Amino acid sequence: MIRYKSKIEMPHKKFGQWTVLSYSHSDATKSPYFKCRCSCGKESTVEGHALRSGKSMRCVECGHKEKGKKKFVHGKCYNRVYNSWSNMLSRCRNPANPSWHLYGGVGITVCDSWKKFKKFYEDMGNRPEGKTLCRLDIKKSYSKDNCRWGLPLKNKKEGPL
Repeated sequence: MIRYKSKIEMPHKKFGQWTVLSYSHSDATKSPYFKCRCSCGKESTVEGHALRSGKSMRCVECGHKEKGKKKFVHGKCYNRVYNSWSNMLSRCRNPANPSWHLYGGVGITVCDSWKKFKKFYEDMGNRPEGKTLCRLDIKKSYSKDNCRWGLPLKNKKEGPL
């Protein structure tokens, strides 16, 4: 880790895609913050320790682009509709899932287009409050034509959704 003796040495230094422009302020714990410019042109205030340790290498937007489209393309990660999609895939593809024997274990699959969240979201939209992903015909696999947002089964012994 690079240590700088003073805030004066920081301007014009590069840390990943950040270029330090100037000292900004210190917080209550006396941690210095610096005004920085990302290689994309976005400016932001970044904690000195985050720069020096490599914890902050670029602006948020560039970080999302670099981490890949898998998580950041739709901005829906970890909300109700994303969780429904993720759980659907797990039930059908992961033998370690507690419900796999009712889904993937008996041949229930997910249509090819729904293996990408973006397409699933285009077809199904947001999951309404109190609803769950239901298959119209429980003998058929997950697809646009066989699914809807519906009320969850009260009794799990009735069978899979």
